[in-house]
Amino acid sequence: MKVDIMQAKSPLFSIVIPTRNRSHLLGGALKSALEQDFDDYEVVVVANNCQDNTREVVERLQTERVKYYETDKTLTMPANWEFAWTKASGQYVTYLPDDDALVPTTLSFLAKNTLKDKPPVISWEDAIYYYPHWHDKKTQNILLLFFYGDAVIEDVPSEIYRQQCAQFSFAWNAPIPKLLNCAVHREFFEAWRGQLGLLFFPVAPDYSFAWIATQICSTIRVVHRPLTVRGISDYSIGSNAGMGEAGQEFYREFGNFDFFAETLVRIPTTLNQLAATFLRVNAAFRQAGVAPEPLDWESFLLAATRQFKEVQAWLPDWPLYVPQLLTTAQKFSPKLYAEVQTILAASSVGIEEGESLHDLRLRTARMALDYAPNLKNATSKHMGDAQCGRCILGLEKGLLAESAWAYLYVFGDDLGASSPYDMSLQVNRYYELLLRCREKQKKALAGKAKS
Repeated sequence: MKVDIMQAKSPLFSIVIPTRNRSHLLGGALKSALEQDFDDYEVVVVANNCQDNTREVVERLQTERVKYYETDKTLTMPANWEFAWTKASGQYVTYLPDDDALVPTTLSFLAKNTLKDKPPVISWEDAIYYYPHWHDKKTQNILLLFFYGDAVIEDVPSEIYRQQCAQFSFAWNAPIPKLLNCAVHREFFEAWRGQLGLLFFPVAPDYSFAWIATQICSTIRVVHRPLTVRGISDYSIGSNAGMGEAGQEFYREFGNFDFFAETLVRIPTTLNQLAATFLRVNAAFRQAGVAPEPLDWESFLLAATRQFKEVQAWLPDWPLYVPQLLTTAQKFSPKLYAEVQTILAASSVGIEEGESLHDLRLRTARMALDYAPNLKNATSKHMGDAQCGRCILGLEKGLLAESAWAYLYVFGDDLGASSPYDMSLQVNRYYELLLRCREKQKKALAGKAKS
């Protein structure tokens, strides 16, 4: 084990990067961490018995800001996250997956705008990026920027996110505090770690943390703008609902662990893994004398069935799991049984079907060029701003905006970008563009309504 200690006093932030045999991805995450426009922080890299050149990638940087640790045996991901937590010394801690990237202004924004009253949790939205080699060609090398609302910072009652988790109704990009999209007060959570024994329960450490945070905090401070780029690729453990090779390797590292001992069904999809994780956390809460939030099992069965249907093409022996779902649903009510049956019987749509976003942009641009007034009309909808009009019509280099500017697609091929790190350098520029053009459209519509 090698340790480089940057400074004796506690920094304001710790950026923790747990990694395992993914040196080809780690470099980008590290660069995004080291290129923050802020000084008071450390970077903690924890290599989980890596057999590749992870150490080389870190040492090549030659910076004392990075503290590097290696485990001498392979840990499960939750165990490695737990070990990594003990190596962070910052007042606030955030985790950065090795296939993601931080926006360059993340730490400075948090320090300036969110920490005055020392909240226990500050969560934020992601920009979603699909790697160039992502199996679904419709979205390869594309960044998605969503409009996240007019209120940039909001204190959200934790109950909202707690109920979303209990009912399995959350969106995957929701600002639920999973630690890989939030900064948390280390001493506050260390105290709870002492009570619960762990912060990262098997099998899903990110949602384990979110489930704990939403039960012990009264509010979650949420930043409604993207501060990280979340990379989605076939290296992602949760891709294809955990059915991909990365997910299977993740499960193999648990050895003979019974993933579904606590749950209603034994279907190997991510939502079922999350349910089992929540139950393990709840057991720890009860041992600590805290009454945990119960799970809504009927909502779980519906959500799990929908995901199970989505992975029909990927899950071996898919039909063998169907009786479990139907039998379990029937125990609750005939209505739930009928709903589960309807979901399972629906026709499946292949992931390769449909128009790619690249083709959509080309088609939109072609139609705009075929009819000259299209650009004039789109421009007038944005108070004469031609760039806004061109973005909606797919004529602006590397961009395609939704007609109401609810979201913006950024095409990496046109911008020479091919990684989360590359895209992290573009996030602020294009999110500001989205806000500006959306506001212009709003004002133009208001003006027409008055006239």
